[in-house]
Amino acid sequence: MPTVYFDTSFYVNLRGLDEPAFPELLRNFDDLDIRLVLSRPLWQELILSKAADGDQQTLYSRIHALRNPTLFLEEDLDWQLLLVPLDDRERYARGQTQIGGAVETTRSVRLLSESGSKEEMDQFVASQQETVKQMGWLKDDGSYNLDKILPLLKETFGVDLSSVASAEFARETDQMLRQRFGSVVVDQNNQIAQLSSATLAKSSRPARHAAGLLSKKAEGQLSRDYRDIEHMNEFISHSDVIDFLQLDSKQLRRVTADSSHPLHSHNLVERCFAADKLLDVIPAIRTLIG
Repeated sequence: MPTVYFDTSFYVNLRGLDEPAFPELLRNFDDLDIRLVLSRPLWQELILSKAADGDQQTLYSRIHALRNPTLFLEEDLDWQLLLVPLDDRERYARGQTQIGGAVETTRSVRLLSESGSKEEMDQFVASQQETVKQMGWLKDDGSYNLDKILPLLKETFGVDLSSVASAEFARETDQMLRQRFGSVVVDQNNQIAQLSSATLAKSSRPARHAAGLLSKKAEGQLSRDYRDIEHMNEFISHSDVIDFLQLDSKQLRRVTADSSHPLHSHNLVERCFAADKLLDVIPAIRTLIG
C-alpha cells in the first residue's frame, strides 16, 4: 500500500476535477492501493483556502470515496475540518497570516545571518535600526545596549548570558530549549533550518524579505518555498511510514541538482515526484512503484 504525501496542488486539482472524470481516477487510486497523508502544514494550507463551502464539500466527499483511510500525522487532524464554513475559515486565516508572516520573517533573518552579503546585511540593519532603537536595544553610537538586552533574555529564557562564552552559550541554550520544549521540537526546528538553508541557498528573496524590500509577488513565491520546506520536513520526519512525496517540478529539479540537500543525505530524493497536472499523478506513482 503506497502512502503518498501529495502537495496542496493535488487537492486543489482534485476539488476542481470534472465529475465525469472522477470515477476513473478513483479506480486508479484503488487499483494502486494508495493511502493519503494529512500533515499540519498541509491542513493549514487547505483550511486557509477561500474555496466556496460547496467546493470544500466536494473535496471532502472525494477524499472519503477512496478505499484506504488517510494517515494522519497528528492525532487532532481530520478531513472533517475541511467543512468549516468560509466565514470561519477567513477569520482563522487572518490570524494565521499574521503568525505565518512572523515565522517566515524569522526564518529569513536566520538565513540572512548565515549567508547574506554585507550589502544585504546593511540593508537589513538599516530597516531594523529605528525599531531596535525605540525598544532601547541600540545606543546612540550604534552599539547594542546589553544592559537592556541581557536582563530581558535572562527573564525570558532563564539563562544568564552575561557570564558565558559563545560556545558555552550555544550548549546552554540548546539544553534549555530541550528542557522547555522537548528534544523533538528542537530537532525539528534544526531540521527545518537545514532545509531552509539548502532550499534557498541561491535565492536573494530571504535577505530582501528580512529587510522589508520584497514585493508582494515575491513574498508569495517565498511563502510557497517555505511551505515546500515544511512538507519536506514532514517527509523526512515520517519517512518510515510515508513512501513518496510530491513536489512541484521546479522544486524537484533544484533538490535533485543539489547533492548537499538534506533529502539527499536521507536518501529520499528518489522517493520524490512531480505531477503538475492531475493526469500525471498516476503514471508518476506507477513509475515510483516500479
